[in-house]
Amino acid sequence: MADAKEVDKRPTLTKQIDLSVTDAAGKDLALTFTSPVTLAFDTTKDVKIQFGAREDRKGKWKIIQGKLKGSTFTLHVNELGNYTVVTNKGQIKKK
Repeated sequence: MADAKEVDKRPTLTKQIDLSVTDAAGKDLALTFTSPVTLAFDTTKDVKIQFGAREDRKGKWKIIQGKLKGSTFTLHVNELGNYTVVTNKGQIKKK
């Protein structure tokens, strides 16, 4: 799958992480974690506002909160899926 260049008209800042488990026939299994796990993305620290995004089973993206510390952006998730990092409203905000 190719990385999306934007999500909900917001530019993506990182490559996408696709977490999935498939059965023997190659079908994705809808699994969730019993407690949240942390995903970490390398990004640039000069962007003030960032959000995570998760693609649902219908191919629609959902914007979710994350946290930027230095140049590492972390996101706490409780389900498998396709994740990335995006800027706020399509604008890169400088500190």
